[in-house]
Amino acid sequence: MSKRNDGSRYCDEVIYPQLFIGRTRYHELKKEALEMLGRIYMAYLRIEVVRNGFRR
Repeated sequence: MSKRNDGSRYCDEVIYPQLFIGRTRYHELKKEALEMLGRIYMAYLRIEVVRNGFRR
């Protein structure tokens, strides 16, 4: 998906029709994806703490 002419990103209301899904399903998928991303990031942080030790 390309950016708008002014360089900013599209808002949700523009994206979900392009995916051929309804607003409710789009927000369900978005929530699930953000939760998954958070779990992956937390796992990465745990690995880095184990690998490098806790540093401030």
